[in-house]
Amino acid sequence: MKIGIDREGCVCHARCEAIAPDLYPLDDVGYVDTDRFDVPVGMEGPVRKSAKSCPQNIIPHDRRSQRQSLAAGERVTVRQ
Repeated sequence: MKIGIDREGCVCHARCEAIAPDLYPLDDVGYVDTDRFDVPVGMEGPVRKSAKSCPQNIIPHDRRSQRQSLAAGERVTVRQ
């Protein structure tokens, strides 16, 4: 599983980092400091939970939007 993140949409809520700090590093100001990563085995649950916790919805958390985002090289925002 791979995750792509729309870093430009980040507004420093840091909820993703609070749930999975090893996967969502923050820069000095508090913005998420990565735009994509491979999800380690066993971390799928925390990744989905952290993605769903983002009030800006900048972390696609369903398989369809992840595939679209990563295959096209685009940043896809999942709206609930």
